[in-house]
Amino acid sequence: MSLIQHDVLIIGAGICGLVAAYHLKKQGYDVGVMDKSRGVGGRMATRRLPALKGQTPRVDHGAQYFTLRHADALKLSADWETEGLIKSWPNLKPDETVYICPNGMTTLPKALGEEQQLYLGQKAIFIQACKEGPYRYKIRTETYEEYYCNTLVITSPVPQSLELLSQSDFKLTTDEKNQLTSVQYAPCIALLGTTSIPTHLGKPGGHQVKGHPVISWIADNEPKGVSPIGPSLTIQATPEWSRKFWEETPSVQEEHLIDAASEWVSPNAWEHTEIKTWRYALVESPLSQNHLSLTHDPHVLLAGDGFTGPRIENAILSGLSVSKHIISNHPMSPPEVEDC
Repeated sequence: MSLIQHDVLIIGAGICGLVAAYHLKKQGYDVGVMDKSRGVGGRMATRRLPALKGQTPRVDHGAQYFTLRHADALKLSADWETEGLIKSWPNLKPDETVYICPNGMTTLPKALGEEQQLYLGQKAIFIQACKEGPYRYKIRTETYEEYYCNTLVITSPVPQSLELLSQSDFKLTTDEKNQLTSVQYAPCIALLGTTSIPTHLGKPGGHQVKGHPVISWIADNEPKGVSPIGPSLTIQATPEWSRKFWEETPSVQEEHLIDAASEWVSPNAWEHTEIKTWRYALVESPLSQNHLSLTHDPHVLLAGDGFTGPRIENAILSGLSVSKHIISNHPMSPPEVEDC
């Protein structure tokens, strides 16, 4: 067991947590970012598929693109575009600039995480308020690691955040409990794969499918600029279909999605296929504020895409909001720790 200490500990290495960590570190805070996954990015996820003609296909299997409208997000995007971390996806939406990341959507979160102290493969299971010592909280993980911090930011999907707080005996007000339990998410089942012959998608390679009973989105990641070879496909099911087939086996899910996609891809053309599921893919009933500071424990804050909306920009703005709140309200802590 090791003992780790930071001014601020952020649970969740998605875009919200990484944006918050980036801005806090710029202000001199000692920040740690923990995630139960082995990689960063959350829904900004890219996967490598088995080699095709000597090259490795890449597919975005979570968020497919993002748009930016708020001045704060646009300011960030200018820097990211200059650094080559994002680029536009021409002709996907005629009336709005659509952004993607070169080599896949994980490019941006990986870059933001490069200068952060990351603790990956670490699932927080209990938060304890410290009665003594300079740090307010001790966080225990499944692997018996202990983390100390003065300010804790939880950016997990809200149901997971609620579960962590409840098993840690944190006291929520009735209003906070009602607010947080009202946040609901839609699941998504995605089919990823490569084919031996071209598809009927055409340019620009992505298609938002409207009114289809099974499929909501289909994209070829080669013309999108993510994969060096194609067709390298991402097919995402509708929330309704995903709920209905959530408990089915991957082989059943795969069979149905291949059949549903037959107008774009011949069922006999698939060379490799795999299923990816997202239980908390898209928030359907977000809270109206950018973050939440707990009434009884104001140094515990919740943020993420459960706040203000499902778009990547909402998560970015939530990360900015929670970092600004900490800078304004929670000064940095002393460097040493005693046990709780």
